[in-house]
Amino acid sequence: MAEARARLLAARQRVPPGRDDKILLDWNGLAISALAKGYAVLGDGRYLTAAQQRRISSSPRCAIPAAGSARPSRRAAQPPAQCSDYAAMIHALIDLYQAGGPLLRLRQAEELAKAMLELFFDPRDGGFYAVGVDHEALIVRRKDTDDNATPSGIAGHGALLRLARLLDRPDYWQKARLSLLGMAEAMVEVPQMHGRLLCAGLLPGDAAEIVLAGEPDDPKYQALRAEVVRRFLPNVVLASTNGRNIETLPLPEGKAAGGGAALAYVCSNYACRKPTSDPAELATMLDLLAP
Repeated sequence: MAEARARLLAARQRVPPGRDDKILLDWNGLAISALAKGYAVLGDGRYLTAAQQRRISSSPRCAIPAAGSARPSRRAAQPPAQCSDYAAMIHALIDLYQAGGPLLRLRQAEELAKAMLELFFDPRDGGFYAVGVDHEALIVRRKDTDDNATPSGIAGHGALLRLARLLDRPDYWQKARLSLLGMAEAMVEVPQMHGRLLCAGLLPGDAAEIVLAGEPDDPKYQALRAEVVRRFLPNVVLASTNGRNIETLPLPEGKAAGGGAALAYVCSNYACRKPTSDPAELATMLDLLAP
């Protein structure tokens, strides 16, 4: 038997199974968001490292414009980016920023939002088309409104709403609002197919902005941050500021640490309560924001 087995092994022809090695930008965006949120909640640096090492700006499937570029570039045998790619990557960049990443990530998200609106937004009826204006002509240029294995491209509404509040962009707010109103009936009738849209719908109601002021390596700053990120607050955006920031955002502007001590500001429509350095007091404020 040993001799027979050896002869069979030598004669056997085994073809390796096929492997799907394409890289999809929307899937990468979802992974980056999950890793960034995992790091924010658990504080495990491996998650943040993994998120930063994934493809953030481009992939073989499509190219996302660099800062200052209006549209994706085309390479040979490279399909153009779809709306779901842009939406997932904008969310990913915002999540990286809110996990403590540099302001650059938010600026990259802003550039992608500009391109997403130019390529996919329907200015008449609201909503986002699945493919861009530069796509080859189709019989029907449809809008993907239902979530399936991955969120629909219409999840771009949530990305716009988050950026609207972080960057004080009322134009983003109005475009997202137009689209959400148009989908209200579908969300009520079939909520299980519109998870991302429902999450986006939470952002306008009882919305809040939180600013953390201080040095990220300060234990008091970290205690305040931990109190925020451990909670499920879909209607909250988080910004941070410290003395090393060269550029600031509209939301954190004028909100500094008090005498060098870390402070948390809880705001609504840019009107803020008295800042606190006490995690327990911050927890009381945040309990009122839970959905």
